[in-house]
Amino acid sequence: DAQWRLTYLNRNAEHLLRRRAEDLLGKVLWEEYPELVEIRSARVYRRVMEERVPGQSEEYYPPLAVWFEARAFPAPDGGMVVFFTNITERKTAEAALRRSEERWRTLANAMPQFVWVARSNGDTQFINEYWFEYTGLPRGDLSTASWAGVLHPEDLPRIEGMWQEALATGTEPVSYTHLRAHET
Repeated sequence: DAQWRLTYLNRNAEHLLRRRAEDLLGKVLWEEYPELVEIRSARVYRRVMEERVPGQSEEYYPPLAVWFEARAFPAPDGGMVVFFTNITERKTAEAALRRSEERWRTLANAMPQFVWVARSNGDTQFINEYWFEYTGLPRGDLSTASWAGVLHPEDLPRIEGMWQEALATGTEPVSYTHLRAHET
């Protein structure tokens, strides 16, 4: 409510908070969860209450060792309604994916071969460091114009054909090992 007293918790909230509704109803949020005062979610909740606008937060809550996603909305009585979800599993999976991506990039950058990844439309997503060392192109420049500029002009139609065939058949393009460097 407008005085920050908890007025309703469903069973899922009881489970997520590890407290029974009857032990929390009528109690002041900040007194029952003093750790909330210092985290981003508290600023979001205060904004919802003061400005009467919806707010959202995603935050790790150390006392429960849980990641929460919260969506808060102003309530007609001057308080607010908060819908929150335990997103710990998602956050754990995202962190594992980031670690895996970092390992993959480290491996790809350690290889003395060209490694590149592109979307199905041809947009380049990744080129390893060896490419930039070999070509002298600016690191991080993934533009088609950039890498096409260092290939021999006669090889460009062949590369386009191999790419189109790969898209049409759903197979990987054949090796580009016989391409010539463009001499400038």
